Amino acid sequence: MTAAWNIDVEPTTIANCFQHCKIRSEEDMPLKQEIGDVEGIHKLKEVISDLHYRNAMDVE
Repeated sequence: MTAAWNIDVEPTTIANCFQHCKIRSEEDMPLKQEIGDVEGIHKLKEVISDLHYRNAMDVE
């Protein structure tokens, strides 16, 4: 599970998978510019990585 968070999956890829699997319809999907700030997400991943937590999803 942790390995899945370490690969670079674009938000549009996830949105396309949800649409393909009929989890969400095309009408329910946000516009491409609303999907996410990819650069901001990558910067956040770098900051979290610099904190050296063993498990970034459980920081307690």
